[in-house]
Amino acid sequence: MGHDAEKMAASNKIRLLVNQLGIEHSMAPKKFNELNKLISTSNKKIVDAPDAIVQIRNAIVHSQVEKRQKLTSIDFKAKYQSLQLSIWYIEIALFKILEYDGKYYDRCTREDRLLPWHNKP
Repeated sequence: MGHDAEKMAASNKIRLLVNQLGIEHSMAPKKFNELNKLISTSNKKIVDAPDAIVQIRNAIVHSQVEKRQKLTSIDFKAKYQSLQLSIWYIEIALFKILEYDGKYYDRCTREDRLLPWHNKP
């Protein structure tokens, strides 16, 4: 068995997962204004929502001065929205693993929705 996944960047692992779940990952959900603003105003330092999640996570986990400064410069709402999006990705993955195909409450849009793969061949 290969070791490709071990060398894959965390953001690429998230992108691969959400792509397999049929979720668009370039931006966060429309209602996540602060997270989308963080992505769009980062001068390509944050390329998409998975990258934002990983960079915020790394700034929290690793204690270098540069990362702590970066974390304090990120708006609280963007950090909160990153957390909600992370949890949503996990929820959708669990629904897929458990073969659930009904409606669910989407924490990002705050409404009942069908899963991304619903009614797809």
